[in-house]
Amino acid sequence: GTPASTFTDKAMTDMQVVGRSGHYIDLAPSTTAPATRCIDYCTFDFHSLSVHKDVSEVAKTAIRVYGVGSAGPRGFYGTIKPHFDFENNVSAFLGAENTALFSYSFATISTVIPTVASRGDEILVDEAVGIPIHQGVTLSRANAKYYRHNDMLQLEELM
Repeated sequence: GTPASTFTDKAMTDMQVVGRSGHYIDLAPSTTAPATRCIDYCTFDFHSLSVHKDVSEVAKTAIRVYGVGSAGPRGFYGTIKPHFDFENNVSAFLGAENTALFSYSFATISTVIPTVASRGDEILVDEAVGIPIHQGVTLSRANAKYYRHNDMLQLEELM
């Protein structure tokens, strides 16, 4: 296949995902053409746990015992025994008194920011942060000041 670094913008618009393995995707102009393996920078599966055999088996067992639903994250459908068990295990492993775990990084970021910042606070934000951070800043109702991406001089001016 063609190395990803040689794709042009036009060539990329004609590509489609024809395979996936954790944080890698296979891109090709059709399902019959040779594919190019690329890193998927849009995934939240950074450690490829979605394709890890042991993780898949544990997930299947949990589904058989607890079922599945479309309710959303823990905050929507409530806390069940595995949540407490997992947090207790992580606390013991870390030697921490308590642990709060979130099931999805978007939910973590957009939930934690409003717990530490609120109306009347100021937050300085790089304009290139991802959507979860933007959402968390918005939900916090803090006064957000955005600076140009990686522009430490502008950040310093805002401070």
